[in-house]
Amino acid sequence: MQSNLQYKQDGDATDPGQYLTGTKYIIHCCNDIGAWGSGFVLALSKKWPKAEAAYKEWAANENGHFGLGMIQLVEVGNSTLVVNMVGQHGIASHLHRPPIRYKAIRKCLATLRPLALSAKATIHAPRFGSDRAGGCWYIIEDMIKKELCDHGIPVTIYTRGPLQANAEFEKMKCDKCKKGTGYRGIDVMGDAYCERHKRRFPFYHQPCPPCQQCAIEDILCVECGTELEPEEN
Repeated sequence: MQSNLQYKQDGDATDPGQYLTGTKYIIHCCNDIGAWGSGFVLALSKKWPKAEAAYKEWAANENGHFGLGMIQLVEVGNSTLVVNMVGQHGIASHLHRPPIRYKAIRKCLATLRPLALSAKATIHAPRFGSDRAGGCWYIIEDMIKKELCDHGIPVTIYTRGPLQANAEFEKMKCDKCKKGTGYRGIDVMGDAYCERHKRRFPFYHQPCPPCQQCAIEDILCVECGTELEPEEN
């Protein structure tokens, strides 16, 4: 069976029209404090200032149901909609841990699914959540497959550089559902976080400089969504 997930190396996620016709959703990860100013959003703002304006208005509106796990669809023309997904708590420079929130990402994707199916839309995205948000792309990719692709929704990920990362992860059994697994290890797609020293360090495939051990990312059961506690060092 043909996969509904494909990668386009060195492609432009803000220009999916060059590949497909029909309704197109461009999805990306936003924070929950209304900050918009780095990463993929700069490309969105340059092409569609409306996407930024709508997000900031949404964040400033106390009755706008703005928060983790929420999504906002912004029509930007040519059968294209930008989907602002709130899956990041704060910003990296204000925290001692990566701001990615996997449960929120999963909720956003699950909320988007019936809308995309109804519109017969294709979905286009950068490797969201794995850069400044500090998330593990393998976990996010798994969510995309389960929440979107497995339901017949075509998803294209636009990436720069190698399509595959040279990362090592240890799978862990979930105590809640007894069948799902989480991931533990260094995420070379985004900044890593050392649990022992409560510090972040660049995403190159290397151990934490002070302790020379693997970083511990947030651990999430990909089956039931339960957050698992990391093992003590």
